Parts: sequence; C-alpha cells; structure tokens
Amino acid sequence: MTPTAPARKAYRTRSPGEARRSDVRRDDVRDVFRALGNETRRDILEILHRHGGPMTSQRIAEPFGMTWQAISRHLRVLTEAGLITCTEHGRDRAYNLKEDRLHEVVGAWITTLDGD
Repeated sequence: MTPTAPARKAYRTRSPGEARRSDVRRDDVRDVFRALGNETRRDILEILHRHGGPMTSQRIAEPFGMTWQAISRHLRVLTEAGLITCTEHGRDRAYNLKEDRLHEVVGAWITTLDGD
C-alpha cells in the first residue's frame, strides 16, 4: 500500500502589526528550505544582502572557487525558490535579493510552530 501525500496546505503569515492570510504553500516552504540548505547558496544571499542592490553573476561568483556551471546552478535554484530575481541586460544577467519572499515563507513556516 502506497502512502498518500498530505493535502496541500496554505500557511498563515503575519506582517508587522497585522495578521493576514498568505498563499504560501508547502511547496514554497520546501523550495525555500531546499535552497537555504546549501552553504554556498546562503553565502550568495548574504553577498546580495550586503551589496544592497542588483549584482551580475560574474561579481557574485568572484569569491567562490568553483566552476561557472556550479555557480549558475546555485543561482538557478535560488531563482526557482523565488529568493532572487534575474534581469537580463543583453548578455549579462543581474540578480537581486527578494528579502520579502524570504521573510514571507520562513515566517509562515514559523507560525506553524506556534500552534496558531
């Protein structure tokens, strides 16, 4: 007998000073935590946060001693999780941190631990 997957669940999030419903799903939480589960990807998020604005993939890759393919994969996982955005400018790509997405998804997951 094959176990059935749990029903898709929407998590409740709270913004500062107000309670509201969110469309954060289990898939969103899974994708974000999968992205955060890798140290290099967490480092990329920190670099983007410290920079405070868009950065090219080349500038993001500078501190890492890895192949372009490896960095590209990390950027793709972060983009697919909705934690960064990618804007193309000709042949260059600029990446920007989406802090609101990180707060929304992680915050929604944390509220489930409060038992609300």
